[in-house]
Formats: sequence, structure tokens, C-alpha cells
Amino acid sequence: MGSLKIATTKKFILLTTLLFLSRCYDFITTIIYTPDLANESNPFVILLNLNVFTSGVVQLLVTSIVAYFLYIYCFKFVKIENLGRNISIKEYVGLYNFNDAKGWEKMFYKLPTNKNALFYALGYILTYSLIIIGFVVGTSTTLLIISEEYEKIYRYNYSGRIFLYSFIVLTLLYFSYRFYKNGQRKINH
Repeated sequence: MGSLKIATTKKFILLTTLLFLSRCYDFITTIIYTPDLANESNPFVILLNLNVFTSGVVQLLVTSIVAYFLYIYCFKFVKIENLGRNISIKEYVGLYNFNDAKGWEKMFYKLPTNKNALFYALGYILTYSLIIIGFVVGTSTTLLIISEEYEKIYRYNYSGRIFLYSFIVLTLLYFSYRFYKNGQRKINH
């Protein structure tokens, strides 16, 4: 096995471990804080009225799917057409997802035509995002458990939820931008 393959395997194992640890941390602290999920902030849990067992099964399933996407990201390759010139990040997003340099705005209303490219991108974006989000949300829940002052701040006008939801969206946007920017740099060099 070549050194690149070994490094990629180690990266996959490390990221998969961190992914599962962060999701477990979030899940366990949530159960400690609200065993019946009555104070859960996750809108999907609230909307679907999930109990602890069902929520755990859903978490495990979603985390496993993200780990599969990470496998695709680590061990597969997505070929992007090189236009023979430096391209902007918008052109790269269009090429990557729709094989159309002018198609970046389709991201807002259409699923990418290249499903392998979509799964590859999700492997990077969701893995890194969920690792960060899991540890931040788990830490926030830990603070809710141990600090009455933090709980007051968190509960004040839904400020804690607003902060966490904003953080989640910004984290996803950051890793999406980073993924596409890195791809753009590779194709331009």
C-alpha cells in the first residue's frame, strides 16, 4: 500500500472517529439535559416528535450515511472539465455540479446532475461541519447542565437557539465555500 493510500486511510479513520464522537457527545449531553427531549432544540426532533430511541436511531443512520459520503470523498475521484484558463469560483461550482461554467446559480433550485460529485462534496462538507457542530452543541448542552447563568442567557428571547442555528448555517456555508475554493485552486494550477 502506497504512502498516499496509508495517509488517506488514516485521515478517513480519524475523521470518521471524530464524526461519531462529536455526534455521541451531542446526543449524550442532550439525553442528560432533557431525558424526555421536552427541551430539545433540534427542530427535526421537535417537528417529528421523536423519542430518545428513535432520535438515536436517526442520529446513527444519518451519521453512517455521512461516513459513507466521507469514504467517497477520501477514496474516489471526481473529474472536472478544465477550460484551459483560470476560472472563478462561480464557474467552478457550475462545472463541478452541472458541467456548465455558467450554471452555478442552479444550486439554489436544482440538484446537481453529477450525483457522484454531490456525494463527494457532501463527504467533505458534512463531515467537517458535523464534527464542529457536534462538539459546539454538545459543549453548549454541557453548559446548560452545569451553569444556571448560561441557561438564563441561552433561554433569554431564544438567544441560545438563534446563536446555535446561526452557527450551524455559517459552519455549513464556510465548509461549502472552502470545498469549492480548494477545488477551484486545484483546477487553476
